[in-house]
Amino acid sequence: FAGGPTLAEGLEGGVSATTFAIARRELQRMEAVPERDIADAMRFAADALGTTVEGSAAVALAWARAHLADLPRPFVVVLTGRNVDHTPAPGGAAG
Repeated sequence: FAGGPTLAEGLEGGVSATTFAIARRELQRMEAVPERDIADAMRFAADALGTTVEGSAAVALAWARAHLADLPRPFVVVLTGRNVDHTPAPGGAAG
């Protein structure tokens, strides 16, 4: 997978062929979360939950928010990681 820049930098590392084979055999499914959904989840966590989460942590929240109608109740989303760079990125947007 040749990915580009992402807010979820903690999840972008390479996966060995062995690890990929195990995941493919054992997991029922794996889904990608769009960058815009990760950013929205980070904003939601800040605005609605009053907490800062890094992009890698926001992936689970983003996925859950996109699938709310299908999730059994109650459910839990564990959010870990607050490593967010608040310095302006080139072009003026916060990175």
